[in-house]
Amino acid sequence: MFGKQSGHTTKFIIWTGLVILGIVTQHYKIPLLFDIYFGFAAVFYLAIIRLLGYKEALISIVCINLVNYFLLGDSALIWYSVLEVLIIGALYRWKGRNILTWSVVYGVVIWLPFYFFFLERGTTGAEKVVADLWYFQVLVNALICGLLADILADYLPRVPGLKSAKLKRTPLYFGQMLSQLTLLIAVMPIFFFTVVNGWFEEKQVITTFTDEIESAVARVDERISTMDHTDIQKLKLGSVVEKAHFTEMFVNIANQTPLSIFALDKNGKIIVSSDDSYLSGERFDMFENRYVSKVNQNLYLWLPRQSTSRALEGWLRGYYFSSFPVTNLDLELFILMPLKSEILSLAKTHVFYFKVLIGLFILASCFSFLCTRILTKSLSQLTIATSDLPKRVNKKGDFGWKGSYIYEFDALGQNFVKAAKKLKEIFVEAEAKNEQLMKKTQQLVASEQQLYRLAHYDELTGLQNRNSFNEKVEKLLLTSKEYQQEFALAYIDLDKFKQVNDTFGHNGGDLLLKVISERIQTFVDDHTHIQAYRIGGDEFVITIEDTDRTEVEAYCQKVVEFMREPTIIFEQEVETSASIGVSIYPYDGQDVETILKRADNAMYQTKISGKNGLNFCR
Repeated sequence: MFGKQSGHTTKFIIWTGLVILGIVTQHYKIPLLFDIYFGFAAVFYLAIIRLLGYKEALISIVCINLVNYFLLGDSALIWYSVLEVLIIGALYRWKGRNILTWSVVYGVVIWLPFYFFFLERGTTGAEKVVADLWYFQVLVNALICGLLADILADYLPRVPGLKSAKLKRTPLYFGQMLSQLTLLIAVMPIFFFTVVNGWFEEKQVITTFTDEIESAVARVDERISTMDHTDIQKLKLGSVVEKAHFTEMFVNIANQTPLSIFALDKNGKIIVSSDDSYLSGERFDMFENRYVSKVNQNLYLWLPRQSTSRALEGWLRGYYFSSFPVTNLDLELFILMPLKSEILSLAKTHVFYFKVLIGLFILASCFSFLCTRILTKSLSQLTIATSDLPKRVNKKGDFGWKGSYIYEFDALGQNFVKAAKKLKEIFVEAEAKNEQLMKKTQQLVASEQQLYRLAHYDELTGLQNRNSFNEKVEKLLLTSKEYQQEFALAYIDLDKFKQVNDTFGHNGGDLLLKVISERIQTFVDDHTHIQAYRIGGDEFVITIEDTDRTEVEAYCQKVVEFMREPTIIFEQEVETSASIGVSIYPYDGQDVETILKRADNAMYQTKISGKNGLNFCR
């Protein structure tokens, strides 16, 4: 009972630990670039499907999502994971196999139609690139999470301290281990390279933008430093000529870089701009009601404030910008760098990386399948060849080894065949010797049985002889003394046996002895505590265990009666009878000789008294 409660407690602790890890990994994701993240919460709630069950996985994902939504404020695609568990869990319950297989089915069969009909359809240019990046990132994330979930589900139940939890444990095959190792080695380095490269490229974009903005500011400062007091006053007063000079400079900078430059007065109105779409004197309201964050000391990020499942679309309309006050002109300089071109370039690069990852995944899967098939076939042949080896050695024919493409396995199989053939030779030789030994053993046993029968049974009548009688009475003396019991000896002698011998010869006498012996044996067979012996000539002894005088007298009277029955010898009826003498232990003796002698004396008293009866020693 305690062990069962302990197992449930351990299982609950494991479930709680997996849920906590799911909450942490769903909130703290691995950033790739520009609001694209890799999340690994699926590793834990998908592993729960295999380790604990379908219902437990659904409860787990609901708990993970509720905690992330209410406590951590994470609401992005919060119920997407519930759909993932519902579909992958249902497929796993239906067909088994592994989580990775159904993650592939889920990513291709479920998300691919959604991608084509809702994302890819009707999109062109930048939107198509974003849709491609989003889909392939989701697919790669699903594949990696499925692989890691299978690894966790395969090896966690085999941790020694967790065996009491009785987690659902599937057989672990060599080919399965090889496939997982191959996929990890092939895919994970490229995955980590893609992630690290994304970080590096995002930082490189920021560095490039910062350098270009600082270069543009330096050129503006250089131009302002060449202006005298009169030029500055003219610009402040709205001189068209001075504005034209600044506009020309801003346009030249914008033509050489992707920058847009604005000079604003104290009221936020545009004085000079490199963008023709903005008019002089127009209020610059671009940053109102938008998301702005500081990137570094001089650089800020501007994004449209909108809710979208594909956050990268907002980045396409976003900017990096810097603002610098120009104190001697009473102006503020805004320099904008649109993100669209850089993001599209990075998105295309990472779509390529993701396609390479998926391609590697497919190639690694095919390679591991081929290797597993070859290895499994070789191992299966070895298993078949080595199974039931004693039976195979005992039978004629080969040992079922057909060779292997792998040198080591082929050499092992050949060595096994050689060893098995040698073993078969030894076995055949041993079998021949064993057969000879068995024959000799059987002869010896038969001889021993024959000797025992000759030593303990009468050859003529088949009754036990004097040797058996002596052994039996010795045992009776011991047991009767130990348990304070009585036993009796009935000494039987045939009457007129000499007359039968004289009349019919020894053959007739032997026939009479056999008939009498059969009658005695029939009587003995009906009583488990009575034994009969022929101790010589026409003399017989019956032992009666655990008895008393009354019972002995009744038994002996029956013997007298069936002895009187006529006997046919050589087609002539012969009248027979017997004289019986009885002695009882412990009253008539304490040893075999004494008890037998007194029974013999009692028998002679019967003879003297007229034969055909019985007489007790006392």
